[in-house]
Amino acid sequence: MLLRMLRRELRAALHHATLSWLSTSPTGPRNPETTVLYQVVAEQLETFLARQEERERPVPPFVEREFRDYLTCGVLAARGFYTCLSS
Repeated sequence: MLLRMLRRELRAALHHATLSWLSTSPTGPRNPETTVLYQVVAEQLETFLARQEERERPVPPFVEREFRDYLTCGVLAARGFYTCLSS
């Protein structure tokens, strides 16, 4: 049931994210944490992983790694990136 709900939410979020991506400048800064897809994954990932463990059907390590990488992809602060401006 949770997996179906996540699929539905991710499908809707992906559609929304695609539309918002198409309407933004390709050279402008990205803010992935403001997308619906990012928010759904960030809010539900730990719950999803824990429930799969409880059901004795753990998520394969590569799937968990991909989700966690997605949460840090494009978030420059998570990668140790620092912007410095000089005058």
